[in-house]
Amino acid sequence: MKKSLFYASFLIVSVSIQVTSQASEWGSYLFCVNDNDPADWAPGPKNLKGVPGFENQGSSGSTQGTWIDGVAKLNKYAHSVLDVSYVYKNFDDAQKFCTALKNSCTEKWGTNYTHVGASGASIPYSVWGYVSVNYKDTDGSIKNSVCPNWNYKEFPNDGGPAY
Repeated sequence: MKKSLFYASFLIVSVSIQVTSQASEWGSYLFCVNDNDPADWAPGPKNLKGVPGFENQGSSGSTQGTWIDGVAKLNKYAHSVLDVSYVYKNFDDAQKFCTALKNSCTEKWGTNYTHVGASGASIPYSVWGYVSVNYKDTDGSIKNSVCPNWNYKEFPNDGGPAY
């Protein structure tokens, strides 16, 4: 009985996230998290051209905050992720994108805001999610990882979407 309840809940959450993603704009807003207090969140700063250094490479301009282009997915632990709609040419570029998100947070809110997440539009505000980046590995395969956050502090990691 417990297994069937879990699978039913998982299915409802999955369908809800996918329907929300299809029905809204493709992307979500950056939010910043205090490394010393994971309950202390702040909105990402307004970026009229996108994430500095990554305009049109996973981010777009917004007057509301830092917009990250992507679609909602679930990782293997059934947690929502915003899968960035851009494949970076290598590991270093993907890591630099995550660092640019973090730098946006630390410049706006202070050095303790080193963790990032995404919420709004593709990922409902009530759900929130990790930011997942895709990059080409040295063998040409596509790999993914979530940007460092309160659960995944290192990069790369296994928090990305479960395709």
